[in-house]
Amino acid sequence: MKLIVHAIGVLMVSGAMSLAIAPILSLAQPAMSNFSGLPGVMLTPEQAEQLKQLDAQTRSHLQGMLTPTQLTQLECALKSADGISRAEIVALNLSPAQQVELMQILMSTQQQATDVLTPDQIETVRRNLPFHP
Repeated sequence: MKLIVHAIGVLMVSGAMSLAIAPILSLAQPAMSNFSGLPGVMLTPEQAEQLKQLDAQTRSHLQGMLTPTQLTQLECALKSADGISRAEIVALNLSPAQQVELMQILMSTQQQATDVLTPDQIETVRRNLPFHP
C-alpha cells in the first residue's frame, strides 16, 4: 500500500510536542488523479507523480526511524478512513529522539507536499481534513 502525505492541520504527539500535519498520512490508491488521501483535490499527472515520490521517500524515512512494531502500529492506525488520532500516535511510545526525528520528517514532508499543490488545492485539503484530538 502506498502512503501519501496530508498537509496542513495540527496533531499533538505528546503533551508539549505538536506537528503541523494531521492526520499525517492516509492510505491512497496509486496512479489516480483524485487520491483518496486528498478528498476533493484533482491532481495533474505531474503532481500525482511528485506525491508518489514524496510518499516513497517519507515511507523510507519512517522505516528507518521506527521499530518494526511501531511501524506496524502506525500502518494499522492509518487504515482508518479518518486518519490517525493523537491517542494512536501516543500509543507508539516514541522515544524523545524519535519524536524529534518524526517531527523533522513530517515538517519536511508537509513543506514538500505544499510546494507541489496549488493554493486552491491546499485550501481544499485544509477544509476536508478531519480534526483528531
